Amino acid sequence: MWMYICGGVLRLFMLLLGEYLDRYGSVTYTDIDYYVFTDAARFVVNGKSPYDRATYRYTPLLSMILAPNITFHLSFGKYIFSLCDLGVGYLMQKLLETSTQIPQNQIPRYLAFWLLNPIVANIPTRGSAESIVNLSIFVTLYFVLVRKNILYAAFAFGLAVHLKIYPIIYAIPILFAFSPYSFPPQTPNSSRSPKKVHPKYTTFVKSPRDFISLCFSRECILFTIYSASTFFALNIAMYLLYGTPFLHHTYFYHFIRKDHRHNFSLWFLTIYSNFNLKSSSLFAILSFLPQFLVVFFIPFVFQSDLLFSVFCQTFAFVAFNKVCTAQAVYLYYGNQLENLGQNVFQKVWYSGIFVFAVNVYILGEIIKNHRKQDPRYIKPH
Repeated sequence: MWMYICGGVLRLFMLLLGEYLDRYGSVTYTDIDYYVFTDAARFVVNGKSPYDRATYRYTPLLSMILAPNITFHLSFGKYIFSLCDLGVGYLMQKLLETSTQIPQNQIPRYLAFWLLNPIVANIPTRGSAESIVNLSIFVTLYFVLVRKNILYAAFAFGLAVHLKIYPIIYAIPILFAFSPYSFPPQTPNSSRSPKKVHPKYTTFVKSPRDFISLCFSRECILFTIYSASTFFALNIAMYLLYGTPFLHHTYFYHFIRKDHRHNFSLWFLTIYSNFNLKSSSLFAILSFLPQFLVVFFIPFVFQSDLLFSVFCQTFAFVAFNKVCTAQAVYLYYGNQLENLGQNVFQKVWYSGIFVFAVNVYILGEIIKNHRKQDPRYIKPH
């Protein structure tokens, strides 16, 4: 409990510090996106479309949630985001206790990396809405692994995908989790036994036929129906309210977007060089292909390990993304490029390649060490 209190105090301090810096500081604390959210909420409160606010690229549901920013207090959303962030910490604890091999007395150490980390706390207190999406994803994992409740898990998953399309990548590992061969190993924190004993249960789906059989299992069908119903119900409701602009700004835009500024990805120089060409939109879509292939096949490698599969997918999704920001090396060359106007395009690109290679190496090392430590990947003699 004390860790949650400290985590709450840390976030409250950063919220109040942000209020002070926004009012009296030379540099504002609040993220520019939070002002976009608030402007969109103002349009909603006034009976207009949130998309009347330029650069609002999110579901109208978010602007509705943040309506109290207008009717109550400007910082209302930040407090909601911070509470969601603490909620993620709570669900993280439950997952660590029931679905990992971490001993009970070591869990607080890992939990502290989230609850007491000022970098983590900085994100919701500046006004990023990612904590709502994160909470929806962790609720899904909690009800899949801990509570075994398909209905609640599907509802949370449908909500997460509605809020932002990228959580759809977790659909395959979640479906694998419904297999009778997929189970957490016996740990000091869990006395549960597997439903079946399978000598090679880390790869129980070995062919397209196996995967199709799994998809047509009762659990997978119910999860798909419930989550799809939630997703489409929310989308239909938003479409009836705001029409085509909702679909374009919430979903389609993110597939064709071309970020040629403040972008530290592998694709930066190509996007910049071809920005005004007609073929640039097609390239923006094709640049998703390597990212898609990696995040699609990862769950097939870690079929019985939902949490690790989701982690690897997330890591790879960010590393292979066509838009990457907030890298330390980028801040050095990005300042020369964007603020000083120096011709350092190739240096920015080379730095992006270096960071990409480092991230791929780190992910490989994590996977290698995980396989050594988890008995599910140790072949029986």
